[in-house]
This record gives sequence, C-alpha cells and structure tokens, in this order.
Amino acid sequence: MSRILNILFIGLITAGSLVGQSPMITSKLDKDSMYIGESVNYTFHIKEQINLPGAKLILNLSNVENLAYSQDTNSLEKIADIEVLNAFELEKYRNEKNIEIPINDINKNKFPFKVTVNLGIYSIGAFHFPPPLLIGSKGDTLFRNNGSFLFVNPPDGFGQDSTKVINPIKPIIEIPNTWRDYLWILWTLIGVILAIFTIWYFMKRKSKSEEEKEEVFIPTIKEPAHIIAIRKLEILDKTEIWKEGKIKEYQSELTNIIREYLEGRYQINALEMTSTEIVIAIDKEASMKGQSEKLRNILTVADLVKFAKAEPSDDIHKQFLNIAVQFVNQTKRDSNVD
Repeated sequence: MSRILNILFIGLITAGSLVGQSPMITSKLDKDSMYIGESVNYTFHIKEQINLPGAKLILNLSNVENLAYSQDTNSLEKIADIEVLNAFELEKYRNEKNIEIPINDINKNKFPFKVTVNLGIYSIGAFHFPPPLLIGSKGDTLFRNNGSFLFVNPPDGFGQDSTKVINPIKPIIEIPNTWRDYLWILWTLIGVILAIFTIWYFMKRKSKSEEEKEEVFIPTIKEPAHIIAIRKLEILDKTEIWKEGKIKEYQSELTNIIREYLEGRYQINALEMTSTEIVIAIDKEASMKGQSEKLRNILTVADLVKFAKAEPSDDIHKQFLNIAVQFVNQTKRDSNVD
C-alpha cells in the first residue's frame, strides 16, 4: 500500500508544479510529507487589496479528500481526519473546521496579507489542500494557485504480517515433582487450624448483651472526581517530563487521569476499555455532548506514542493538557456521597 501511495503522491506534486500563472491567492504547507498524528502549518497569501464588497474568503477543511482512497478502500479513509490545532488570529472567524473571513476585514490589513493555521492530521494517505475560496455575488472571481499536496505516512511496521515472527510450537517439557510441590498441603492445614482457633477465641470473648445497639449510618463522603483529576493534571503540568524525552510516560499519565475521571464521574470502566470504546461510551452521555472529538484526538495520539512510537510536536503536550482540564471543568459534578 505504501508503494501505491508514494507513486500517487509524486504524480500529484508533479501535476501541481505545472501551473505557471501568477495567482492572486496562494497557499502552501510547510512540509510535503509527515507521519500520522503530527502537525503541519498551512499558510495562505493575498497579494493585494480585493475590491469586492460583501465577499468572503472561505477555508473549508472538513471535506479534504484522500486521493489515495480509490487504491485501498479497506485501510484508508475517504475524507481526511483534520483538527484545527491553532488558528492564531483567525479564531474569531472559525467554526470547527470552517474559517470564513469577510473581505472588508482583510482589506484593513497591510499587503501582502499572510495567515498561518496549524493543523493535526490523523489519516493516512495523499491529500490536496487548495487555497481559500473567494465567494461573492458571482462566485469565485480570483485566480488561485494549485494549492499543496501532503503525504501522511503510516507508523513504522504498519501493515506488517505479524505471523512471520511467530516461532514453531515446541513440545511441553515435563518437570518431575519435588517435596516443594506438596508444601501447599501443609500451608492449607496450618490455615485451617488458625481459622478454627480464631473463631473459637472470638466466640469465647463475645459478650452477650440484651440491648441491641442501634446502628448509626454515617455517609461516606468521597472526594469529587473532578477535584482529584484537576489536582493530578496540575502536578503533571508542573513536571513537564516530555521536555526530558519522556513523551510516552507523559501521554500515558495524561490519558490515565482522563480514564480515572470518567470512572469516578460516570462509572464508565475506562481503565479497561480501548480508546474507541471510550469514545462510544462518551457519545451516549448527554452531559458530554460535543466532547468526544476532543478526547478522541488525545487518546489517538497517546496510542500512537505508546504503540507506534510516534513523536508529536512539543506544543501538542501542553495543548492536550489544557483540553483535558477544560473537559473536566465542563463535565464536573460538585460532590459524591455514598
């Protein structure tokens, strides 16, 4: 599959380089190849002021097609899984993966106008990122360049046949019994004797009372799950162990805190569930509506770090911790009483 993706990607880049005109709107990526889970900067330029009242410059990242999907419909996704990690000064114009900027706001800036958006890509394949589209009363009126192509590589070992590393089954080796194999009988007898003696001792000391003592129920007050989670997240934030190269330990601790919080808050058995099962369970909780995509990104990158030895960019660690804190604060419950 990787060979097919490489051939397709080289062809796309060659085709994109044939455009020789001077476009008014241009865009480019800061890299043409990366591993899944890494981030990439998407930058677009506008050469000069545009006199088109009421027009909007639209960048839609929710429908970026995988150009390699037709070559492998089983392993690849048709539409790229993209997350806008940071839109910098464009946050007020962003709605999820769609950015719309009024042309009047752009014309207030110095030209050439240049803006960068940081993206996280969580799909494997070859993707074409076109420049933003200028929409006015008559549609797209300005000439744009061909955009950029990005090849997202799978982690090392992706698609490898694991059965090739299985060794032949060897016959069972029988080991003769020794006296140590029968020690369990002795310890069992000692345990039975101690149990009988303990029961006899406490029955002898038990005093009979005609008055029944009223049992007083004292509620057990547990520390709220969100207090525990926030405290652990603050400690993790101060350690910054990812700066010491302990990326796997950092991501594992972050996801464990989230899993423990889900168990304490929603009684979801998150510590024993896969990332996919956790996302499905979150979607069923009305109070966590809209939260699944944020946690899915954190859990996906953590899985890639732990199992595929991926190395996400440094800014992801701090960003994911902030998202975890925000998730806990938005879903918290003030107290737990049993």
